[in-house]
Amino acid sequence: MDNASDKKPLLSSNSSRGSEEASKSNKNATATQSKKSVKEDPTSPKTARPATPAAPAAPSSTDAAQHRIVRPTAQARPFSSTNKGLYWILTIIHLCILLTVLFGISAGLLHFVFAQTSERPLYYGKGSFIGGVPAIMFEPVNAKEKFKIRFCPNKTSSFQDFVNRLKNVTMTKASNATSQIQKTSCPNDAKLRTWMGNETEEYCRLGLSDALPTLPNTTVSLCDPSSSEYMGYNSGTPCILIRLTKILGFFPMSDEQEQKDVRPTNESACEQKINFECTAKTNSGASIEMIMADGIPFCTFPFWKQKDYIPPYIMIRPNETLPSGKTTIECKPKLKSLKKLSNNKENKVEIAVEIEECQEEKKST
Repeated sequence: MDNASDKKPLLSSNSSRGSEEASKSNKNATATQSKKSVKEDPTSPKTARPATPAAPAAPSSTDAAQHRIVRPTAQARPFSSTNKGLYWILTIIHLCILLTVLFGISAGLLHFVFAQTSERPLYYGKGSFIGGVPAIMFEPVNAKEKFKIRFCPNKTSSFQDFVNRLKNVTMTKASNATSQIQKTSCPNDAKLRTWMGNETEEYCRLGLSDALPTLPNTTVSLCDPSSSEYMGYNSGTPCILIRLTKILGFFPMSDEQEQKDVRPTNESACEQKINFECTAKTNSGASIEMIMADGIPFCTFPFWKQKDYIPPYIMIRPNETLPSGKTTIECKPKLKSLKKLSNNKENKVEIAVEIEECQEEKKST
């Protein structure tokens, strides 16, 4: 009984709480429905929103143009007759000053250039067409060993190419005379009215006998390709050809002519010669005398690209049989104008002649 009485008040309190919560939810629902009805009801009066103030109207283009300040540029400013005349006067004065300065600079440069020149022809000596100094060189030259001549006197095959080369230079080219080019002798060239150093299709050829050395105190010519079959190579006294490189328009000058700055004349050109100094030394330091021709006459120059032109040369030969081993032959010109090359190096050539020992070849029967 007591338990039943206790349960009843609990049930009544729970039911009262539920009724309160239900009434609250009903109130909330009615409130939301009333808000929706207020929003969705077209008949309900709407509250007017405050209007945004209108932006001020922009001024028209005509009004802006009337109030715009225009500052005329230099191009827009009109020229008066006085300003226009002054403008042209200043322009002419400016151009005259500019042209005067340019003409003055040009005249100064021309004066400097002409001051470096000479009234005489410059196709001789240091003032040759190219302006260089011809270097001294020799023949025969081995393609593999340019500054060395190696052979065995007892073996013909070791020096036959050297002999053929010398004969080709001294004989074959000299015999290739053509009727297109007149080859005159040096004395005849000396009688020409024009200076022989001028450009011409003719050239003065040095005679073979003038280029060959002779035995001391005799008239026996050495290194003659027509009479010497092996040019001294079979006896250990090889003949060597000495000449200068070809330079267009080069004409030599003697020491006296160079000092006085006077060119050679036609009459004296054949008498004056380019002499060379050649010495030979063995590995042991012993000196060997070299026999050589007198020199190269001045009148055999210049070179002007003449057809079949033969550069002048001289032949040299040791006065005694060279020993086995290496012998160095040094040659250089005696003229002061040819002692130095354009690069200020000494103008000389060193030829290394090596005599090899070998067995004598068997002659074919």
